[in-house]
Amino acid sequence: MTALAALACLTDRKNLGCVTERAIRLSGPDVEDGTEFDLRPIRRLLESDGRDKILRNFFKTALRTVVRDSYEAIWQYCKATKETGNMELLRDQPWFHLLRVIRDAFSHDGNWTFYQQTKRILPIEWDGIRVDEEQEGTRLQFEHIPLTAFFELLATAERFVAGHLQ
Repeated sequence: MTALAALACLTDRKNLGCVTERAIRLSGPDVEDGTEFDLRPIRRLLESDGRDKILRNFFKTALRTVVRDSYEAIWQYCKATKETGNMELLRDQPWFHLLRVIRDAFSHDGNWTFYQQTKRILPIEWDGIRVDEEQEGTRLQFEHIPLTAFFELLATAERFVAGHLQ
């Protein structure tokens, strides 16, 4: 999510003020106090002609990471607590299988790759998005899944974790 927040800061030229300093000093539980990152290369990139492409690629990378990490965290927790019924509850969620096949595509160079267990449950439909066997071997195109659908899928997963898991 940090990457998505950074993208929001960096996508508008008027927000370049947040990166005008030579470096940013970070502190917190995940970084050693005083860790500095030189922001001059970022500023040069954002002022370049390829800025839009750079930001688009940065955003896609961040989204892929959020989807993969969210799926893995939920899956691993449910697997570790399967005696509570969490795994069955997860597998019963209509959004879960879509999140899983998107995560699989992101993990396989952006290509839809369906294992036998997935083929048995295709097509997968959720919130107006449909994934079917005809997509096997094709690339997951960001244009085919609205950005708002990614955010809603992740928000649904978050609500599930907060409200249903033991």
